[in-house]
Amino acid sequence: MGIGGRNPPSEEVRAGRRALEGMAGVTLLEDFEWYPDACYGSSSSGGWVLRLRLAPEVDPTGSILEETDWCVWIEPSYPYGAIRFLPAKEGGITQTYHHQQYNYSGNDKYPWRTGWLCLDESVAVLRRNAYQTESFSRHDRLRWHCERALSWLKAASKGELASPGDPFELPQVLYLSDNELTIAYCEGPENLAEWEESSQSVGLLHLKPLYDGSVLLVDHFLTETGDRLRAIRWGKAVERGDDYRVNNLLRAAWIRLPSVPVLEPWQAPLTWGEFRRACCSQGADLDKLMSQVVPRLRDGNPHFMFVGFPIPERVNESYARMHWLALHLPVLTRHGSGSGRKGRRLATKRKKQLGRQDRETVLRNDAIIRWQPTENWRRELPTECGPGRAGIRQRRRWFR
Repeated sequence: MGIGGRNPPSEEVRAGRRALEGMAGVTLLEDFEWYPDACYGSSSSGGWVLRLRLAPEVDPTGSILEETDWCVWIEPSYPYGAIRFLPAKEGGITQTYHHQQYNYSGNDKYPWRTGWLCLDESVAVLRRNAYQTESFSRHDRLRWHCERALSWLKAASKGELASPGDPFELPQVLYLSDNELTIAYCEGPENLAEWEESSQSVGLLHLKPLYDGSVLLVDHFLTETGDRLRAIRWGKAVERGDDYRVNNLLRAAWIRLPSVPVLEPWQAPLTWGEFRRACCSQGADLDKLMSQVVPRLRDGNPHFMFVGFPIPERVNESYARMHWLALHLPVLTRHGSGSGRKGRRLATKRKKQLGRQDRETVLRNDAIIRWQPTENWRRELPTECGPGRAGIRQRRRWFR
C-alpha cells in the first residue's frame, strides 16, 4: 500500500512518528500503512499501523527477548483516540501476560497478534516505572505510549507486572461465541465461606432465562445427584418479573477448582488440552471432575458448564469471593439404548468408554473451548442479588 496507502497519515500522526526518531530502545521498521477494516477504538473506519522494534533493559533470565517487534495501531483522530501496541506475528511475543489482551494469532490477513498491551494510567506497575499522566500533544502522545511499552516489557521480563497489593486482574478470556447471551451469577464474601466449608467440587445447576432469553440467571446449585445445595435470592426487582416466574429451567454442570485456571504467565485456556494442563498445574484432574457430573448431561443436547474458583481483591491477599466462568459443553457421546438385563449390562460396560470417546472427539486436546460471558450481579445488600430496576431496564436495552 505504501505510506498510508490510499489514505495518507495526517500531519498529527507524522509528528508523533518524528518524535520517536532517536528514542532509546525504539527502532522504526516500516512506515505507516493504512488498514481500513482493522478497528480497535471508537472509530469504525480503520487505522494506521506503524511497525517498531522495542529493546528495553530486560532481565536476561526472563521470558522477554532483548528485542521484540510490534505493530502500533493508531486511530485516525490522533492525538486523540486509541493507540494499541500489538505483538508482530514475526518477532513479537507469543505468550499472554498480566495487563494484556489474550495473545491469539488472530486474523490471517494482519501481521499482528491480538494481545495488545494495557498501557493506560490505571496500571499500577507502570505508575511506578514510567510517567503517569498521559499527554495528548501530537508530539508527545505516541512517545508516551512507547515509554510505557518499554516499561511494560521490562516489568514482564522480571515477573513484576502483578505485585503484591496491586488490584487483582483475571486473565482475559477469548470469547468466540457469536451470540449476545450473558450468564449472571451472585457471589459475595459470605458465599465464599459456604463454599470453603462444602466438600462438593462438582454438581449440577439450573439456569433461568430472563429478558427474552438474552440473560440466564443461576437459579440454584445442586449436587451431582440432584440434591439442592444452594439457592440464589435475586431480589424483588428480578423475581417479580413475569419472565422470571415462568418455570423454564435449563440444566448445566459446574466444577470447582482451587484457583484460577491459567497457563503461565497469565493465559486463559483456549483449548481443552490447555484447560487440562491448567487444572493439572494446581493438582486438579479435569477429566475426573467432569466424569462425576457429565453422565447426567448425555441427552443429545449441548449444555453449559460452569468453572468456579476463589479470587482475591488484591494480589497475594486472602480470597474474597468465588468467580465463575461458563463454557459451552458440546453434545456428548450418548449411552446405549439397550433394554432389559442384557441392555443394561451393555450400557454399564460402555459407561467407562464414553469419557474416552469424548476425549477423542468433541473434548480432544486441540478442540477449541467456546467460553460464554458471565457477570457477577452481586449488590451491596448481603441478602439479595441483581442489577435493581434501573439496571434491569438498562440490560433490556443492552442485550436486545
